[in-house]
Amino acid sequence: MLVLKRLFSKMAILQPPEAVRGMTKLEKDAFQVSIVFPVIEIDARDSGVVNRRVRLEPFLIGYKLKPLKNLMDSETIDKKYLVFHPDKVREEETKQKIVEMIKKELGEEKSFNWSTLSKDLTFDNWDTKSIFKAVLPEGMEFSSYTQTGHIIHCNFNDEILPFRHVIAEVLVNKVNNCKTVVQKGNIITNVYRNLDLELLAGEENYITEVKEAGLRFQMDFSKVYWNSR
Repeated sequence: MLVLKRLFSKMAILQPPEAVRGMTKLEKDAFQVSIVFPVIEIDARDSGVVNRRVRLEPFLIGYKLKPLKNLMDSETIDKKYLVFHPDKVREEETKQKIVEMIKKELGEEKSFNWSTLSKDLTFDNWDTKSIFKAVLPEGMEFSSYTQTGHIIHCNFNDEILPFRHVIAEVLVNKVNNCKTVVQKGNIITNVYRNLDLELLAGEENYITEVKEAGLRFQMDFSKVYWNSR
């Protein structure tokens, strides 16, 4: 029983649901999960001092869960919530340390109490790294692609190939200015260096523009091999 308790206490809280593991077709609704965040309520007028002087960055949620952020409005007028990462702020010792850090700057006479804030997170909240880590099998990673204008070009090895469509759909939804995701088929062998492309997600539009060395180029990505290096 003690072993199980320790095991569950170490499991990550702030991540997409385990049910998305192995997904090969994007289902956005499956990424919804309710997360309980530890929070401390402070006076809104003290938020600037806390931001500048109290080194809480290692404990806060950061800026990847947009629109959630480290400092959020409280239900109480003239109050703000400091929103902490549920995986980093679990132990009472950690919570006490954080309170002491805040009191050091705002005054020992002030009282700060821990409470919780429940938020429903959806596909829109998660970044690509979190999504790929949740969807792909344990130990499998995807992080490399090239972007030419609105087109993202991926190379997949045999192991990750079954997940190419869900990866492409995530990229179309998450990467700025991405409207088309492709992978190359056969190796380039002819003198014109044409690509045999497979459209994985988005628009079948290969006319794109790139900027290089202060110049703007328009090209058909399906007929021209572009390498900015």
